[in-house]
Amino acid sequence: MGWHFDSNDDFVDKHGNMFDFGTQSDYYEFVHDKLQEMLHARLMQDYGFKKIAIPWDPNEDISRAGGRIPPDCPRVFATKDVHINPKVLIIVQGLGKVAPGQWARKLFTNGHRDQFDYASQIPYIERALFLGWAVILCDPNRAELAPAATPGPMSMWLGGGKGRGGPRGRADHVRRVWEDLIRTSSAKCVMFVAFSAGTAATLELYDTYRREFMRRVKAVVLMDGATGSSHYRQRDGTWLFKNTKIFSQRGSAGPLRNAEEVDTNDHDSVPGVAVARVFEFLEGQHNRFIAQLPDEQYHWIQSLYHRQASALGRKVTRLFSSSSSSSSRAK
Repeated sequence: MGWHFDSNDDFVDKHGNMFDFGTQSDYYEFVHDKLQEMLHARLMQDYGFKKIAIPWDPNEDISRAGGRIPPDCPRVFATKDVHINPKVLIIVQGLGKVAPGQWARKLFTNGHRDQFDYASQIPYIERALFLGWAVILCDPNRAELAPAATPGPMSMWLGGGKGRGGPRGRADHVRRVWEDLIRTSSAKCVMFVAFSAGTAATLELYDTYRREFMRRVKAVVLMDGATGSSHYRQRDGTWLFKNTKIFSQRGSAGPLRNAEEVDTNDHDSVPGVAVARVFEFLEGQHNRFIAQLPDEQYHWIQSLYHRQASALGRKVTRLFSSSSSSSSRAK
């Protein structure tokens, strides 16, 4: 069929047409894989991401610097400052064969021209990097190849069980990302953006490491999935309610005061449509964190980041506002 990337970076057939499932379904996997290869190359070449293997078993001996990594071992994409940046955005996508960097496989592959921003996580990545945040793109769907696990409290969501690829497997991966990357990092302001089945995995992390989660996480965005409503009546539920924002497709927001609808009836399009409002919430939460820091801690965090980044040979800009007044830092 002569598939190739044209001058607009669209993947088209020999006639210059983008993929159409109705007439070209035999090429679905091929087109998806080529688009995914392009996206991952772009993440590393244009945005400075690196792949990090996160084994299911924390005691598993997998070299992070090379060597043979089992095909069922999740590989997250993370910016190179993930261990030293006090501000980290973690993105957790939905279920299915959805790789890091994309929200929904069907939309990612079937999207019309100019629809790539709705299907990929690029707009979220670009905004986060512009704001000086580190970014982690989770790889929860390698859980389909993982050993069966005992279902957790969120496992009933989407009708999952303890088999491979169920909600528990995704929750295991998000927990391992926390243990391997966040717990050992300098992150003081962690922000989650989760979509579809990724919402349940994020809420289970809150259940598992509640005190640690509440200490380091400053914002949680849940998009068109589990809402956490059952948690709000539990111990510490007020904290979760105040620091969580829910975005749902039209007509499904429900009565929760921290829930909003976005202008689409398409589940897969919710992240792309909601991006501006998501960052309005994230930046507001981030700014409150900065404003509340004592001056001594504010300067210590800023100094730590610059000192570590300089040691790694990275060019960095000022992390926060140049003002030393805590009341003006968020401006």
